[in-house]
Amino acid sequence: MGRFRFNLQTLLQHREDQEQTARDELLRRSFRVQSEMRRLDELRAKAKATAEEMVARQAENLPHGELDGYRLYLDRLRAETGVCEENLARLRMEVEEQKKAVVEASKRRKTISSLREKKEKAFTLEQEKAWQKEMDDLVVVRYKGRA
Repeated sequence: MGRFRFNLQTLLQHREDQEQTARDELLRRSFRVQSEMRRLDELRAKAKATAEEMVARQAENLPHGELDGYRLYLDRLRAETGVCEENLARLRMEVEEQKKAVVEASKRRKTISSLREKKEKAFTLEQEKAWQKEMDDLVVVRYKGRA
């Protein structure tokens, strides 16, 4: 009895590789989103701490010139926060697009995979039928030999 050979095995392997590549890219993009979220949190924490320090300095009645440094730094932090939020929105859209690509790659792989399973089941069934026929022939030959 022969072994099962799937004539589209190369295509199936290619589709599996494509799916894995898409999954890897999704992980990379998700990591970038997480990194950008951490950066945004850090910027917001710095802005909050700076604002609190500025309020404390204002209570000390410092000259306005010294408070201008705080204002400029807060403005820069707000600008960086805005850029970071834009980057985060763009990265999230990229993650969603990549999720769709992973789903599509998975569908294409599953199509070939289910075809392989069907052919393998048909092959196994054919092998079982051939084995059963062989056993039946053997029984008939033995029965005729005794009679």
